[in-house]
Amino acid sequence: MTDSAAFRAKHKDDVRQVQEVSEGALHLFHRLRPKAPETQPARFRDIIFGSVEIGESTTRAITTLLAQDQHLPAIALVRVRLEQLIVASYLVHEQPEVGLKPYAAFVPITEYQVSKAVLAEPFLAPHVQGRIQVDDLRAKAFAAQLDINPGFDIKDGKLQAKWTPLDLYSMAVKRDTLVDKATFVISRHFPLAGLYTSFYKAASSVVHADASALASPFRGTLKSDDRTLEIDAATFWRLLLPALVMTYDLIQCYEGLRWTGLNCDREFLSLLSQLR
Repeated sequence: MTDSAAFRAKHKDDVRQVQEVSEGALHLFHRLRPKAPETQPARFRDIIFGSVEIGESTTRAITTLLAQDQHLPAIALVRVRLEQLIVASYLVHEQPEVGLKPYAAFVPITEYQVSKAVLAEPFLAPHVQGRIQVDDLRAKAFAAQLDINPGFDIKDGKLQAKWTPLDLYSMAVKRDTLVDKATFVISRHFPLAGLYTSFYKAASSVVHADASALASPFRGTLKSDDRTLEIDAATFWRLLLPALVMTYDLIQCYEGLRWTGLNCDREFLSLLSQLR
């Protein structure tokens, strides 16, 4: 078996370089954000910029887990990080009436749905009776639904289950078709449907505690196709996950700024040139 510690040491500089690009993308976002034109509605800017900030905190948690050799929870969080990217990127490229508007308006519907579920649970209901103003939440939820769909029957209509009818993969596919290749110069090189298929479904085994998460490639040893290389699973994921996270950070930071109309192509292309 290949010495995993030695193999990690051999690629230490590669991992560091990848992480530096990830940090560079986040730094560019914070440095250039004040220069972004305020041409978009404030509540939509808060959603796009806030999504980058949440993504950044997720990246930092992943980095901490990997530094502690906790690769399985790191895999779960990288899956979360990819979902954050897909949703945010779809919102950037979709028409606001279809994407950002229902996304922003759906919050009261979620709160009402959660409150109903809590009140319907025998173990929880006695502890929240009188503390949840369900009628007020219901009124806000139906007002939000009317905002999303002006033709909604407020008397007999049924609240929609999600802010979008698209599942995550369909959202990634739709985003890829919507990218304005002339404006989003960097985005056109990163189709999200491929990123979803190559990682998200496999990482679901860890998130959902499938039996497959107890074996290779998540635990134990991994062998190369020609059987010349054999390393432990932790080493494999320690090398792979930073590259995935870097890609997600790069795309989301770039798109968050480019969405405002700020031309930051030169800065991000310069950052990408650091990879060799």
